[in-house]
Amino acid sequence: MKAYALICSLLLFTPTTVTAFQSIDNQSVKRALEEDQASRSEENFQQGKFPKFADEMNRRLLVFTALSRGELVAANDFYHAAVILQHTNLEHVGDTLRSMGTENHLLAHFLAKFYIVTYICKYIELYIGDANDKSTCRRRYSTSI
Repeated sequence: MKAYALICSLLLFTPTTVTAFQSIDNQSVKRALEEDQASRSEENFQQGKFPKFADEMNRRLLVFTALSRGELVAANDFYHAAVILQHTNLEHVGDTLRSMGTENHLLAHFLAKFYIVTYICKYIELYIGDANDKSTCRRRYSTSI
């Protein structure tokens, strides 16, 4: 069991990307994340440009729509969605951005946990999993999140 935990922890911090069994990332959620990150760039903050509430709301609704339609499949989809939801409902107070509410932070937390489980399971399935059943790990561990 210790060896299994060690392998999982080492694989988690390995800077490579798993391409086997990897689904294509949801491009609309990926673009929304890129827009989200661009709106929070240091350059924009220095110029006095801050994320607009309407843009934040549109990105959040995009994530909710993709989530409800089952369009979040790849591990990166869950990561992108988690970051977007974590950044919603911000207001500028002095020199900082502060959250106006925390209703999406819990959902972002669970999406991030699902991202980690999915990512680790891809490694397990690739290197030590059952060659006939590539979904064993996800079936076993995704219910525990």
